[in-house]
Amino acid sequence: MADYSDHPVSITEARANREENSALWTPRDALISMLRDIDNGIINPDALVAICRTKDEDGAYRTTFVNATPDVHVAMGLLTRGHFRLMGA
Repeated sequence: MADYSDHPVSITEARANREENSALWTPRDALISMLRDIDNGIINPDALVAICRTKDEDGAYRTTFVNATPDVHVAMGLLTRGHFRLMGA
């Protein structure tokens, strides 16, 4: 199992953090940033929902997700809280 505690910050992650603009980094950068924080003991999540958009060969967008939560109620709570955080509340 890989340990991301010493994984370097990418140029795009550093730029996104400096500019405080999430559009500047890649989804991979975001995942590695969270893995780095987990492996360094900065955060210790007990539940996670990760959602992503992909584009297929026909140009159509698809949504997929992974879910590591004890039940649907926790997953929905995380999604709701994430929604409010994204909206600045």
